[in-house]
Amino acid sequence: MADAVHNEPEADIRAYEPQAADAQHLHDESEEQHHKSQNDSNATQPERAEDLALQIASGKVSKKSFFERFTVLWAQRKMIDKLKTSPHVKRATEFVGSGTNKLRERLINQQYIDKKKKELKEKMNMPPFVRTIDKLGFMMGILLMLVTEALLTKPNAMYQFYTVLMFPLMVFRFASYHRMKWHYFMLDFCYYCQILLLFFIYWHSSNPIYFQFVFCLSNGPLAGAIVMWKNSLVFHDIDKMISLFIHIYPPIVTYCLRWWHSDSFVVCRDADCSISWTASFWMPLMLYSFWQALYIFKTELMDKKKLDSDANIMTSLRWFIREDKPHPIYKALLVKGIRIKPLVLLVLIQFTYTMLTLIPMHFAYQNFYVHSAVLFFVFCACTWYGATFYFEVFSESYSKRLSTRLKSGTSEAKEKAKEKEKAKKGLPTKNSFLSFCSFFVPALTILYFLIERALAFAT
Repeated sequence: MADAVHNEPEADIRAYEPQAADAQHLHDESEEQHHKSQNDSNATQPERAEDLALQIASGKVSKKSFFERFTVLWAQRKMIDKLKTSPHVKRATEFVGSGTNKLRERLINQQYIDKKKKELKEKMNMPPFVRTIDKLGFMMGILLMLVTEALLTKPNAMYQFYTVLMFPLMVFRFASYHRMKWHYFMLDFCYYCQILLLFFIYWHSSNPIYFQFVFCLSNGPLAGAIVMWKNSLVFHDIDKMISLFIHIYPPIVTYCLRWWHSDSFVVCRDADCSISWTASFWMPLMLYSFWQALYIFKTELMDKKKLDSDANIMTSLRWFIREDKPHPIYKALLVKGIRIKPLVLLVLIQFTYTMLTLIPMHFAYQNFYVHSAVLFFVFCACTWYGATFYFEVFSESYSKRLSTRLKSGTSEAKEKAKEKEKAKKGLPTKNSFLSFCSFFVPALTILYFLIERALAFAT
């Protein structure tokens, strides 16, 4: 028993002897590879003249071999000296140095710009700055209304004032809406009416049939949307003022053209300025249907993948069925248990609304007082909604909004701001512009030919 215990360590030693031999063998191989790599690295290093002189003195190198190797060494040194003094190398070195300096300056400038942006953003959230901007917006809204009233005394210039305001406001709206991912709202019918009106002013000003189409669409569905969607006259809010401008200015322009037109516009095809139901109802309804088809094609087919991949992009359909505040009609149907596909429901509601608002336009076109009463009612509605906003919403929420902005420097507010920034896009990019052109250029071309065919049919 003792012998067995005594022999166990010897057995263990014998068992580990092959492993030790293998380890020694691996160590020897690693040393050989290390020496070999050192020799290779020494071989790749350029020879020095001093080393060659020692080798020739010790007799290790023959004179012939010495002169051959010395010639190679001399050529290498000569080439290095040439490269050092070459103007191309100097220019390359200077270029790299200047590029590094420019990059450093650019980084410093970017840091400075970011710092100033942060300071500006903090100042813009301060109550004094917010109040100043709101006061300025209020003043501009009042001035816009006064200029509009002054132009009503010279109605022939109203369309020019509309054109001057139209383009910068649309550029501003597209940029601001694109930043919030609301730019698909600019495919709505109200913007389509602006295009139809501009078509008449600058391309079909002598065609009274086309004016009747534009008149009925501008004073019917477009003006009625002020009442339907509660557009309000809120002077200090630029976004609300632009929305009101889009809906109320085409009716005002057509009002001036219809009752005080100049010789450059032809708005009546006969002496009594009569209008047929084809021109007041069916042809405008056809133009509306064309817009509806374009809208569905753009949002449900052409850009379906884009919209499905980004739930933050807002469209009229998404606004109609949003969870936090759905449209009252859609909400009422859900309460009653009626399940209709949202797109079908939205199309039916808009189509019915358009037909109902087009019917009174047959009489408004032929009677000054009926037309004036329509615009008076619309203006009273937007004024009432503005007063409601100021006295019921604005008076209570303004101080809270200022205090919220003042507290935006807290960590929680900063996190919320970062989340909002993630959900936002920047300014319109090249791809956005190309996507815009790829849709609107063919659409406007088709619209032009459709208008021509509609005019030929109505005539």
